[in-house]
Amino acid sequence: LEEHAESHVVETYLTARWEAMFLDSRPIPEGACAVARIVWLAPIAIDAFSKLHANDQELLAREMAMTGLADQRYEISPVEGGPAFLVYYGPALLQHCDNPSDMLVALQGLAAVYRAGRRLWPEDPDSHGVTVTLEIGMLKTIEACLIPHAKADDPRSVWAMVRRSDSYGCVQLLDGESVNTMNVNGDSYWVLDTPSSFYGSTFTTTLSRERKKVTSVKPQFTKYEGCAKKERL
Repeated sequence: LEEHAESHVVETYLTARWEAMFLDSRPIPEGACAVARIVWLAPIAIDAFSKLHANDQELLAREMAMTGLADQRYEISPVEGGPAFLVYYGPALLQHCDNPSDMLVALQGLAAVYRAGRRLWPEDPDSHGVTVTLEIGMLKTIEACLIPHAKADDPRSVWAMVRRSDSYGCVQLLDGESVNTMNVNGDSYWVLDTPSSFYGSTFTTTLSRERKKVTSVKPQFTKYEGCAKKERL
């Protein structure tokens, strides 16, 4: 192992895991690195990933293929630029799901986390090898079906990615007072959004729970950018 780069070791392991799971009968699809990483954490995610909005599939495929290591890239999904995101508690978010419907919602939430992170840390070719931590501990503690809804008793509450430093951001549940305070302080944040609210189209799942009638996933997140008074950090 000491003779190989870190990215090569990870890629070799992911490929071996994929082949062991599917006995070489199913090639790693487009978006290889992201799919392999997600399925390694939660095997039931493979079908849910295919049901994601195409733009979310592309987003996850690109973001999850960034190594965060200088001069290192995955051969199956070579991506330039950065910073790369380390989604802390991301595995717990997916492993908490025990059925395809919840997994689909969790993957939509994961895509929203990456999208918010990229709004706060725009991609820069010179940041290849830089890593930013996005902590989502609050999301892993709730049922996946509740991720889009924030607090039912307070429709003004929203999930938002808050930039705390140059290398750290976290998801928080913000109420109206918190949003106003952050605006006054010039804090940087981005409210999480679903595919339907972000792309402006109705997003309907094609997965069913326990073989029941397929239901639509209605948009609940709102795209909203903090009115930061500071220069971009």
